[in-house]
Order: sequence, then structure tokens, then C-alpha cells
Amino acid sequence: MASYYQLQQYELEAIQAKLPANFADLKDTYPLSVAAAATSWDLPAYPKGYKPRIIELNYTEDDDFSSPHVVIEEGAIVYFDSQAFDVADGTLGISLDEEEPAYVRINDLILLNRMEEVILPKIAIPEASLWLRFNLPSFFTIA
Repeated sequence: MASYYQLQQYELEAIQAKLPANFADLKDTYPLSVAAAATSWDLPAYPKGYKPRIIELNYTEDDDFSSPHVVIEEGAIVYFDSQAFDVADGTLGISLDEEEPAYVRINDLILLNRMEEVILPKIAIPEASLWLRFNLPSFFTIA
């Protein structure tokens, strides 16, 4: 899968200077994910017990981290782009509280994880939003 994104010079420099070679080698196929890992590489991990107010998830190289596919605020899903799952390419980026990426994964390879000690909320999914988002038939019930 080739991404449309062209890495900027500062991103290329960060990738070369900071990332292990096996991560940097993925830059041509997954430029956004690799650049996100490199630009967040030196940032500290979130402290033990940190509870984010906002969690943003990105599932594809087709968008940058400024356009999340799922947004969770205070434990409730406030935005969900169901089409993201149709084009998901094995990448996952997670940002907390609208800051730089905290987690970047390509397939089974974790490039960045600054959220090992973070306490993630239980997520409330209102039944009505599932009906609206997925056009579920009325006889389908949710437990």
C-alpha cells in the first residue's frame, strides 16, 4: 500500500536520527505512522495513573493524526467514522488529550508506546448511536 503523503525534510531527519532501522525502513509504505513515531519519540511517557479526558484513534495512512476516526471524551464516543474500518490498513495511532501521538502501531509492530501506565476509561456506547451508525434492523437487540 503506497501512501500519498510526502515526508518533509524535518520528518526524514527525525526518522533517521531517532528510530531503529527496522522502524525507519517502513517510512516509504507508512510515512504518516513512522513520522508520528519519530516526532513523538523523545516525549516522556504519560505518568502512572494518568486518566485522559480525550482519546483519538486513527486507523489508516489515508488521513493524518489531525483527523481522527474515533473520538472518545470522558468515556463516551462522541465521533465515530465507521468508514475507517473499510479502509483500515493495519495502522493504529492513538493521541491523548489532543497532544502528540502516544501510541503508534503498524500491523503487529509497536513503534511507539507512551501510554503503558495510562488508565483508560470504560467506554459508554449509547444503544441509539449504534442504531444510527450501523443502521441495525429493529429486531436486533444489544445486550
